[in-house]
Amino acid sequence: MREGGHDRGYNVIPMRRRAFTILAAVSLLLCVATAALWVRSYWVVDKCREPAPGCALWLMSGFGRVGFALDIGANVNNRSFVVHQHPRPGDYRGHLGFRSQRLMSRDQEYTVLMPDWLLTGLFAVLPFLRTRRRSLHPDRCNGVFCAACGYDLRATPDRCPECGAMPQAKATV
Repeated sequence: MREGGHDRGYNVIPMRRRAFTILAAVSLLLCVATAALWVRSYWVVDKCREPAPGCALWLMSGFGRVGFALDIGANVNNRSFVVHQHPRPGDYRGHLGFRSQRLMSRDQEYTVLMPDWLLTGLFAVLPFLRTRRRSLHPDRCNGVFCAACGYDLRATPDRCPECGAMPQAKATV
């Protein structure tokens, strides 16, 4: 091992940068999946019910919205997944697609609806930041800075004086 904890000849990417890249990739997959479900929700409504002690938890998707519901006092013992093809539009109006309600019938039910565009946008933040970082610092990719520690290599292009790593050879076109 050399000074700085790097093996000779290997460029070690710092753990934070690697973790951020992995989180951005997972977030991008969730963004694409949410966008696909958003488009699908205008033709199909999905409802998934999970029983819990003394209540039932619902997850709903339809009409461009995702909903969560808690039904307290429901006697439900089994899981269910229901798909409604060509559903009738319900009353999903609200401010920018948000809505919450509390129903008091024989059971108490709390419902929160949020627009799919919100989840898609939230999942798009990390990939956007990752792409923006790459576009704002193109020199890090072009070999001007050390890939292992970020040190400026313009004065010593053969070896990094900070960590001892050797820069990767540039491909010639």
